[in-house]
This record gives sequence, structure tokens and C-alpha cells, in this order.
Amino acid sequence: MVTWDDDDLVANGLPVPEPDFRALFEAAPGCFLVLDPELRIVAVSDAYLSATMTERAAILGRDLFEVFPDNPADPSASGVANLSASLTRVVRDRAADTMAVQHYDIRRPAEQGGGFEMRYWSPVNSPVLDPSGELIYIIHRVEDVTDRVRAEEELETVRVEQEILAERDRIARDLHDLVIQRLFVNGMSLQSALNLARSPELARRIADVIDDLDATVIEIRSAIFALGRGSRHDAGLRARLLEVTEKAAEALGFQPRTHFEGPIDATVSEIVAEHLLAVAREALSNVARHAGASRVEVAARAGADVVLEVTDNGRGIGDAMRASGLANMADRATALGGTFVVTSRDGIGTRLEWRVPSQTSEPLPEMPS
Repeated sequence: MVTWDDDDLVANGLPVPEPDFRALFEAAPGCFLVLDPELRIVAVSDAYLSATMTERAAILGRDLFEVFPDNPADPSASGVANLSASLTRVVRDRAADTMAVQHYDIRRPAEQGGGFEMRYWSPVNSPVLDPSGELIYIIHRVEDVTDRVRAEEELETVRVEQEILAERDRIARDLHDLVIQRLFVNGMSLQSALNLARSPELARRIADVIDDLDATVIEIRSAIFALGRGSRHDAGLRARLLEVTEKAAEALGFQPRTHFEGPIDATVSEIVAEHLLAVAREALSNVARHAGASRVEVAARAGADVVLEVTDNGRGIGDAMRASGLANMADRATALGGTFVVTSRDGIGTRLEWRVPSQTSEPLPEMPS
């Protein structure tokens, strides 16, 4: 059997067979739809059928917007109006029209549950002209960009949430570091003035103001917790450490002053955070039970290491305290590859420094809380 290629046919003066352009078009690796000037569907690629969950026999010869209507459940749907406007421009100008990304839902077949499926498309509409310049077809090419748009929307949602949470944290810090401390100082000044008041009526009024300040501080603390937690499922280390100091205020009789440096929430791993919080609770509990302090400062700094410092102006630590209450804090530091340093002078106060690497993924032996 003799086979002939195109060169052989040409060499022997025989006609070269025309390629099957319809088969080529239908198999093209892109989503193409061909319309006549009345916007009836005259051809469609297999990729377009797959993307729109349609069948060739069911859509050929039909009006475009009869096959692809707006989602009736979406009152803001504008796909039909936007695509119609673009096609009108193509007919008028005899020039291609590139559309912005469109939200245009697609009807699901009944066997797939019916209804409409959310879709986003990037469309281009191009004219096909005859030799005289008359429009004979419009090629409607689309790319399904639904996954990309959804990913961008999710990233934008995360970005906005992060901005909101950052602003909540800033407000909470300002309330705690500025407003509460100022109210506390003013309350202390009024308490001194109360001792100097000679008039019972004046003393009563000053006492009422002090009570109001105390109530205001409680309300602000509640607001700080709400802001610190925000919409997060799990509060960050900053918010949880603030909660520890707020609870310690009940036993201390005053509010510890708290400072933060560095990216506390982003840098410190959860395992390290749990141990740091346990150390903070134990340190503040020791101050409340043994130190007789009137001032406590808690500072947390994050970098390659996270450092927790608890400083008070109490009576110092005795030998009994050194042997018992501090051992657990030291053990936690050692287990994490860090250090624990205590500086104390009788009648002057105590400073604890607990320093460990900010990151660890190794589970640690369970320790007393």
C-alpha cells in the first residue's frame, strides 16, 4: 500500500485535503464560543463545554443569554448586562473588547443538583469579518479564574483581619499602658488627699471619686480583654500575659505594670508561650504571698530569645522561698535550653529574669502548673 504526504501530493499535481477546522476548533485547549451577529451560538470548544457544564447539542443555535442567564438568586448579578454591553461594542466598532474579570454564575445540570455555581471569568470578545468588512461572527473567549479570585479574596480577608487585630492590640496597649496607669496614679493622689481631708463631707466626696476611678479601671480592663481577644479563636501571648497580670492584681491589691518589646505573638512558639505564662503566674503569686510589695513590673521581650522579667519592690526572697518556689521556674528554663536568674536584696526588692529560645517544637515533660 502506497501512502502520500502533502509534499508528494503537491509534486504530483494532486490536491492537498483541507484540514478539519471544526474538529481542530472543538479540540482547541481553550474556552471558545462562536456567536453570529444575533448572538446565537454557532460553535463551541470542548473546553468551554466542560467549564460551563453544558452539552453541544443542547446549546447550538440558541440565544447566548437564554443558555447563560443571570443567577436569579443574586439580585446584584450583572453578568448579562456587562457581557451584552461588550458584545454591542464589538458589533459597533468591529474591534476586540477585553472585559474586566466578571462574576458570572453558571447553571448546574439537574443531575448535579441544579441551581447556580459561583464562577469568575476573564472574557475577550473578538470580531470575525468577511472580505468586505462586515461582521459575520464573534469569538467569545473566556478563562475561568474562579480559584484565583477566591484566593485573592481570602488573602484580602486575612489582610483586613490582621489590620483590625493590630489596631485592636494598639488600642488595648494604649489603654493599659497609658489610661489605666494614669487613673491609678490619680487614685493614689486622691488617696493621699483623703488622709488630709478635715471635712467629713470632703472626705466622702473624695472617697466617692476614688470608688468611681476603681470602677472605671475595671471597665477598661474588660474592654482591654475584649480588644486583645478580638475575633481570634486563640488569644496571642500578649493578650494571655495581660490576662495573667490582670488576675494577679486581685491578689496583689494593685495592677502590675506590663511592658512588651518585639513581635511577641509572631515569634514565640506555643510550647514556649505556655511555659512563660506558667512562670509569670508563679512569679506573681510569689510576690503576692511573700513580698509585701507595692509595685510590680512585668516585661516580656521577644527576639531569638524570649525574656520574661518580673521586678518588685518588696522585702526580698528568703532561703525558704529560694528552695521551693523558684525551683519550678528554673526547671522550666533548663528544659527549654535557657537560663533563670534571681537578683534579690532584703528590703529592696527582687528581679527575676527567665530567658529561653523563642522557638521549640519538642514536647517537654509535664511540670506542675
